[in-house]
Amino acid sequence: MNAIFILAGIFASMAFASPYMLIPVAALVVGYFFFNMYFTKTYLEIQRQEALSRAPMFSRLGETLRGAATIRAYKMENVFRNMNNSIIDTNSRHRFAQVYILSYVAQNVLDMRSNTSLDGTACGWMHSDHC
Repeated sequence: MNAIFILAGIFASMAFASPYMLIPVAALVVGYFFFNMYFTKTYLEIQRQEALSRAPMFSRLGETLRGAATIRAYKMENVFRNMNNSIIDTNSRHRFAQVYILSYVAQNVLDMRSNTSLDGTACGWMHSDHC
């Protein structure tokens, strides 16, 4: 809620400095809204895929632990190790995608939004008749 008041204050100071600055701000707000919709759908899909790839990993781990004596008796340790590593690799790909998407949004999109607001306010104040 605090962020909304901060953004309202930024937009108010931009409007006070130069009312024409609200035109690009409106375009940025609409663009941010559509990006947010796209990001949310993408992130939820990757989160779903990560959860789906996590279930076989834990299932396989439980089966391997319950059948450890049989696996050792038939000398199949390498086969089960390779299968478990493959399942863990699949799960890790989805997890790394989640981490990458979150870090991308945090570093690029949110930073761009705040820089754009600050730059727009500064430009508006420099070109205003109030100075």
